[in-house]
Amino acid sequence: MTIGEKIRALRIQHNMTMDDLANELGVQRSAINKYEKGIVVNLKRSTIAGLCRVFGVSSAYFLDDDSHLEMDLQLFADHNLSYDEQNLVTVYRSLSPRGQQLLTDRAEELKLLYGKKSEGFPNLPFQVKP
Repeated sequence: MTIGEKIRALRIQHNMTMDDLANELGVQRSAINKYEKGIVVNLKRSTIAGLCRVFGVSSAYFLDDDSHLEMDLQLFADHNLSYDEQNLVTVYRSLSPRGQQLLTDRAEELKLLYGKKSEGFPNLPFQVKP
């Protein structure tokens, strides 16, 4: 899928007109038309950031053509992941198996140190007091 096709698909999926999207991004309707038709292919970073904000996807969705990103979009939609959560998934999937293991280990450490207090420490046989 080209960037333009992705923009169009997301716009339709979100029940937005070209005018709606143009207003959200602060551009003219004709710019949206050019993006979708592939006339403009080198989008500004600010435009990509705006598209990510409006549609709730990571920038990798627009910039990477790997098939797993199509699945990511559905995963993000199904689980209502925030932009930061989407970026974590994208970063994780971009790492080697060793990198993924290191990230997982570090995340577990951070969870123990900074996890939400209401969740406690379920893996410990005793309750830790803050």
